[in-house]
Amino acid sequence: MLSKRLRFIADKVKENSNVLDVACDHGLLAIYLEKEKNCNVIGTDIKNSAIEGALRNKKKYNANVKFFVADGLSKLTSDINTVIIAGLGSQTVIEILDTDLKNVNTLIVSVQKDLEDFRRFIHIKGFKIKESLVFDKRYYNVFYLTKGIEKYSNIEYKYGKDLIDNKENINYFKELQKRYENKNDEELEFIIKKLSHKD
Repeated sequence: MLSKRLRFIADKVKENSNVLDVACDHGLLAIYLEKEKNCNVIGTDIKNSAIEGALRNKKKYNANVKFFVADGLSKLTSDINTVIIAGLGSQTVIEILDTDLKNVNTLIVSVQKDLEDFRRFIHIKGFKIKESLVFDKRYYNVFYLTKGIEKYSNIEYKYGKDLIDNKENINYFKELQKRYENKNDEELEFIIKKLSHKD
């Protein structure tokens, strides 16, 4: 039912959570969370075609998820404690989250570009970062964000504190190094050398 990436995200959601799934697309993640984790879920997307597909899947799987055509956090209510945003660009996610999040305890976000901007923004919003990678035909960054204060060094903002401390991510950094803009990045070279010698 779910791709490897979406299953990875679903596994991070606590059972019985009240969830808002922003940009829910086909709605399968929202339906899975209701069925497998007993979550109360609202799924939104700005595209009519996406919600039409989600409603078809709702019927197919006999689910009770509420799906709406809606923008950003417009359906955020005070009882929602977990917000999921997967598949949007970093700058779009930053725009969506640049609001009052006082009732939201957990954010689960998957973005791919402008990661340094995103990490810095999240700390300004008063959330702590747990970042991991999932490989599903390509690498996806998944952020599990909870209320709290922390600060990174510049290299940690650039490449992710949790990522540069985990030797299992060496192939991810080698792939980054192959990109033109990272060819001569000394910090990236340092990370790869460190992970190569990590026990």
